[in-house]
Amino acid sequence: MRISVISSLFLLALVTIGGGSLRAEPGPVGKWLMNEPASLWDVGMYRLEEYVHGWKGAHPLASYISRIRYDWDQNRIIIDIFVRKEDFEKEKCASIIKEVRDSGGVGEDGKPFTPCGYSYYSHLFSHLGFKNKDQPENYRQRLDKIFRIKVQFAIGSCEGKLLSNEVLYSD
Repeated sequence: MRISVISSLFLLALVTIGGGSLRAEPGPVGKWLMNEPASLWDVGMYRLEEYVHGWKGAHPLASYISRIRYDWDQNRIIIDIFVRKEDFEKEKCASIIKEVRDSGGVGEDGKPFTPCGYSYYSHLFSHLGFKNKDQPENYRQRLDKIFRIKVQFAIGSCEGKLLSNEVLYSD
């Protein structure tokens, strides 16, 4: 009982004396980052990356490494797929590109099969719950035109536009 009372008093003293929280201001980099606005572009790229990284479990693309990047010089959003444990085969490479297209809502004819007329990928670059009256007309359809898919094996690769049924190969 005595130990319990002493422990309780010690705990009470610790909370009373040391209970005040210590606060520090963010440094210059933290302040700068806090003041940088996130654009719809930033949000869309983040959502796209999360969507692609969500290919898990039984998804046909789950066993591959993927990344999203933007090529400023070419004005291209690139979905990179890296195949580590398989040898390059044109059929395999083409089937991976087909799966990326399909996952984005683009059919074998190279056209979006979504009711809205643009890919799921472009939809990720949209405001949720409202439409900005100043948004450019058909911007998502135009955005679809800059997507590229690149599949890289240890030796060999292939690539294609999102809105296409063509695949280009490199050995």
